[in-house]
Order: sequence, then structure tokens, then C-alpha cells
Amino acid sequence: MKFGFARISKRDQNLDRQLDLLQAEGCQRENVIIEKKSGRKEQVKLDNLVRDKLREGDTLVVDSVGRLGRTSLELLKLLDYLKQKGINFISLKERIDTSTAMGQALMQIVTILKQMEIEILRERTI
Repeated sequence: MKFGFARISKRDQNLDRQLDLLQAEGCQRENVIIEKKSGRKEQVKLDNLVRDKLREGDTLVVDSVGRLGRTSLELLKLLDYLKQKGINFISLKERIDTSTAMGQALMQIVTILKQMEIEILRERTI
């Protein structure tokens, strides 16, 4: 079964684009979890989805790796957990599917680049 995860960091942002993409990927609306908070804070709904709903053979689908909003270390831990449980991961924007060897390698590279992007943004803000 495919489960989607959509996140916006501000309540006035629109989820429609993410929801449309997840539905086009085969996620039923009742299997899409929505989080409305910054990714840098605890994401209770994501954690509940991963811990309580996803089972072996399921797939977690997100619009972008950035929707998970975690550090590269936390992303890698999450992906490792999913792999150990036999759960696939798809990121639509980055075109990553961890059910393939290439997808697993690309995901590791993307998490490192996302963390670098966050650090550069922090430096510029300061």
C-alpha cells in the first residue's frame, strides 16, 4: 500500500500541489498524512505514520525529501529504519525510489546535499 506524507510549515500555505502529486502517484486520499508545522520541529504525524501504519511491502511517498525536514543524519536513520522494515521510499521531486539500488545511493547523496543547503542558508541569514 502507498502512503503519502505532505507537510507545510505555515498554516496559510496551500497543500493542493503536494496532494495532487501524491494522488497521481497512487496514494489514496485516506492514506495521505498531513503535517502543518516546521520540519525542524518534532513531526508527530510523520512519526506516527512510520511507527504505527507502515508495514513491510508498503511505500512512503513524499513530494520532496525536504518535506521530511530533517537533518541528513535523521533522514538516513529514517531511511535505514524503513529499509530494515521492508518499506520503500519514493521522493517525487528528486525522482528517487529506494526499491532500486540506484535509488538507495541517490537518496544518501540527496540527504547530504539538503543538509549542506540548510547550513548555507543559516550562514547567509547570520
